[in-house]
Amino acid sequence: MALQFILGPSGAGKSEYIYEDIIRRTMQDERENVIVLVPEQYSLEIQRKLVQKHPRGGSFQIDVIGFNRLAYRIFDELHIKPKKVLEDFGKSMLLRKAAQEHKEELSLYAGSLDKAGFIDEAKSLMSEIYQYDIPRERLREALQKLDDSEEARVLARKLQDMLVIFDAFEEKKGQSFIVAEQMLELLTAAAEQSEMIAGSEIVLDGFTGFTPIQLNLISVLLRRAKKVTIVLTIDAATYEKKHVAEHELFALTKQTIEHLLLTAEQAHVVVKPALFLGKDGCKRWSKGHPLAHLEQNLFRYPYRVGKDEEQAITITAYDTPAQELTGVAEQIRTLVMEQGYRYRDIAIVSGNLEETAEFAKRILPQYEIPYFIDMTMPVKNHPCVDALTHVLRIVDENFSYDSVFAFLKSGVVKSLEQSEIEMLENYVLARGRKGIRSWSQPFLNGEDDTVDELRQVVMEILQPFYKAVSGGKKKISVFVEAIYALMETLSMETQFEDAGLYGKVRQIFDKMVEIMPEDTVNVQEFEELFAVGMKDVTLGMVPPTLDMLVVGDITRTRLGDIRALFIVGVNDGVIPKRAGRSQIINDREKERLGAFGIHMAPTERVNSYTEQFYLYQNMTKPKDCLHLSYVCMSATNETMRPSYILDRIRRIFPDKKELQGQRMENRIVTDKSGLEVLIIGIRELLEGNHSHEKETLQLYKLYLKHGDARTLERMKQAMQYQNLPEKLAEQVTQLIRLQDMAMSVSKLEQYASCAYAFFLRYILRLEERQIHGIDNRNVGMILHGAMEQMFCYVRDQKDNAWETLSEQERDAKTEEFVNENFAKEYAGQELDAGQYEVLRKSLIRIGKRTVQKLQAMMDASYKPRYFEYAFRKKLQVGDEQLSLVGVVDRGDLYVNEAEQTISLRVIDYKSGAHEFDLGDLYEGLELQLAIYTDVMRELVDQEWNKNRAETERYKIVTDSMYYYHMQDPYVQAENETEAEEARERQLTYKGLARDDAEEFDTVLAYAEYKASALVTQMKSGVIDKNPMRESNKTACDYCAYKDVCRFDEKYGNNRYHYTKHSAKEKEQLLEEMHSVCHGQKNSDRKKKRKKKQFLYRQPQAPVRRQRSWNVSTRR
Repeated sequence: MALQFILGPSGAGKSEYIYEDIIRRTMQDERENVIVLVPEQYSLEIQRKLVQKHPRGGSFQIDVIGFNRLAYRIFDELHIKPKKVLEDFGKSMLLRKAAQEHKEELSLYAGSLDKAGFIDEAKSLMSEIYQYDIPRERLREALQKLDDSEEARVLARKLQDMLVIFDAFEEKKGQSFIVAEQMLELLTAAAEQSEMIAGSEIVLDGFTGFTPIQLNLISVLLRRAKKVTIVLTIDAATYEKKHVAEHELFALTKQTIEHLLLTAEQAHVVVKPALFLGKDGCKRWSKGHPLAHLEQNLFRYPYRVGKDEEQAITITAYDTPAQELTGVAEQIRTLVMEQGYRYRDIAIVSGNLEETAEFAKRILPQYEIPYFIDMTMPVKNHPCVDALTHVLRIVDENFSYDSVFAFLKSGVVKSLEQSEIEMLENYVLARGRKGIRSWSQPFLNGEDDTVDELRQVVMEILQPFYKAVSGGKKKISVFVEAIYALMETLSMETQFEDAGLYGKVRQIFDKMVEIMPEDTVNVQEFEELFAVGMKDVTLGMVPPTLDMLVVGDITRTRLGDIRALFIVGVNDGVIPKRAGRSQIINDREKERLGAFGIHMAPTERVNSYTEQFYLYQNMTKPKDCLHLSYVCMSATNETMRPSYILDRIRRIFPDKKELQGQRMENRIVTDKSGLEVLIIGIRELLEGNHSHEKETLQLYKLYLKHGDARTLERMKQAMQYQNLPEKLAEQVTQLIRLQDMAMSVSKLEQYASCAYAFFLRYILRLEERQIHGIDNRNVGMILHGAMEQMFCYVRDQKDNAWETLSEQERDAKTEEFVNENFAKEYAGQELDAGQYEVLRKSLIRIGKRTVQKLQAMMDASYKPRYFEYAFRKKLQVGDEQLSLVGVVDRGDLYVNEAEQTISLRVIDYKSGAHEFDLGDLYEGLELQLAIYTDVMRELVDQEWNKNRAETERYKIVTDSMYYYHMQDPYVQAENETEAEEARERQLTYKGLARDDAEEFDTVLAYAEYKASALVTQMKSGVIDKNPMRESNKTACDYCAYKDVCRFDEKYGNNRYHYTKHSAKEKEQLLEEMHSVCHGQKNSDRKKKRKKKQFLYRQPQAPVRRQRSWNVSTRR
């Protein structure tokens, strides 16, 4: 019964000394038994080390275990049947359930139960209370002693809520379970009777400190065991100090020694003189080695400067994490191939292991480096786990689109191909099918039964599960039985790549039933319990072979004896990590509780000093060399700064020069890596950088001689490729010719806006997925159809006498026509009654207002004549003719028999805000209204002048062309009267009216010219990726083909087509249009004519003529 410390700095040989001593003594005395207690994750490495050191390859007298395994050894010895241990996932689920059931009693955290991380923080606090041996009664006592300050009141509410949750947790846990932290309490009690402990020497190695509950166990071990030896890291100067500040490097170790000495004193145990190693130099390095000097001065004050002539310590800067891992891989290959290292002699550690692991998986295989990533893998994102989560949501959300297809796309339904799932998805989206009632009925698709057969496959899987768990709260066992039946139906056991993972998932469900056998939950609560449990399930990995490079975390990974260490990502905020983990009880509150004798885990400030200690241990771990590197830019292109650690090292070694990564001559170490170097070299040459020209050409010749010439040629073509517009192949041009027999004006406008979008939409016929719902196109079709019917009704039934139409009849017929078109547009779709009733009423209101306004704007001169007129216009393009097709909403005529003239007014209805713009016409983006007007002029001429003598022919005059917006505008007004007046001002004809025939005809002629020019380009195969851009508006803004095109000016030679009209005056545009259409610019005409003014005006009867041009708004 004695305590002895084995002390020394890092590299002093403490562990090696104690293990050699254990081996020697157990070989001398077969009755000598030694239990080596180490952290759980370190036990395998220590066992391996002892086996390698032992002359006989091992011994039954030496046992290397952690505290948990020691507990079970003693329980077996004493025939104690311990309670079942509640794993982390079980603890999370039980905490969640306990908190939810007592939500009403929580004053502060009632609204936080569903927030991400809350259960984790509550579980962490509970674990801390167990580890630091704090009874809940003491927390209640502290609760009564808190003062009335604001901070104290907040702390009181926190403690009150946590006590409610913890009490409920303990009640639900009952007498059948214990948490992992309570295992040490049972072990402490059992160790008092253990003969195994009494007959053994105990060695504790690999610990940096002990919690109060561990100290309680050590107290028993001190009293019962023959001897307790504890190995700790500390230098002689700190050990001999009486007072050590908390910021000093070995403050944690010094505090641990003081606690252990106090424990030994209370246990009345003899403390033998400490054995201090490394006073005359550390065993790991030769005298004067740079790493030895680093160990003696890192994080010490004052420090001594030194030299590193052999470059045992390097600092390298890289541009990106990918370059960093590439540079490290090259150095590792060099160490192995040229300096005789084994991969197991080398390690990479990082402060951000998740990111480093991703780059390691991609880069290390290129250099043929066998590696092991020391991290546990979460299983919550496994496809099978994902499927189970979504099948619960299917019930909770009643067969919503998202839940059903998330389940199907997880890949667990092997009876459905991906194409079949997509077919079913397209049908459901287009028809708006959702809900168990809808999915239980046939999916009709004309005469094709395929979609319904797919529905039946889905329902055969989901319907039994839905019936079993839907309909309110049920026992957890009911849910679990239904889940198991579903898993069996899907043969899910074979879909888990790892049998252990399948077992872990079943273990979660079994544990739910075991710990909450009588609890009832609804499907949402069950899903939340499952999610909470799965979050804590991870799969630990074991290195498949011994000779592997270890890639680990700078604080968690326990490294063995290594010769070279690479610490990557030594950037500010990464190494050391930035403090910031949220805690229920913060540091100030911990200090407040400390005044009542309640001591909890160290504060963030103390933890930051402790992290320096971990850094010290890692940086002094390698025997030969330490390579530190940082990046200037993160993987997400954010600027990164180097860590202050590097400045500390530069102060210790002031002559140390920072290296720049990616030296080309060191990168060619394998065939794959050499090919990557060749790519970089060729890219440099193409960019005009000849710094590595000789090496690149030599490498190219080498690969050409011994490698794959085809691969080299493809690589060269890829790097020379530029994303420049090219004419389409003849076959594609022919495809356009075959499909342009009926070219609509909207297609031409699309081509002018973006030729590539036109090609995708109208030539390749890539269609947008039909999605059930309210769409502006549906609204436009309904209103257009209603207007056509209304005007035809007045023409056919009232002889176009709008004045004879009463308000009651007008509104009734409008409502009737809107309802007819609404039913037609949404036929065969499942409508949300409330949503679509609102839409229907809104359209009726807009329809009534539109007809009312159009009736009010009727005059005695013009009569509506043509409605929804479908036309086909021949357009001459070179030696060929093209048919332009379209539908004109309305054409009004004013027939003046006295002057033998017919004036034409064309009106196009728009359901959205669309304004006529002369500049857009100039660019080809606004051709529709002008071409429609020209078409109607030709139609009127053909109809009214057919078979008439020349002297009897009517003169056809295109008087105006307008848009009318069918809408119910929102306005700001003091009262309804003012609101109605404001709406009246907005609801007008908007477009062009002219009293200058030449200029009006210029616009019409230019529209036809522009259409021909666009078709000529189209036929020649010009399908550029050059979307239009005007100011901040681009053709890409609402383009349906963004994901196909991926246009980006930052890459290749992608460029926007900037409109030209924005920098030109309206008069200049008209002159250019006139010049294009008539062959030359008439400068004399321009001088004689006054400068045109573009103003809003109400056009009068067409018989009056003035020399003026007007962009008009007609009320």
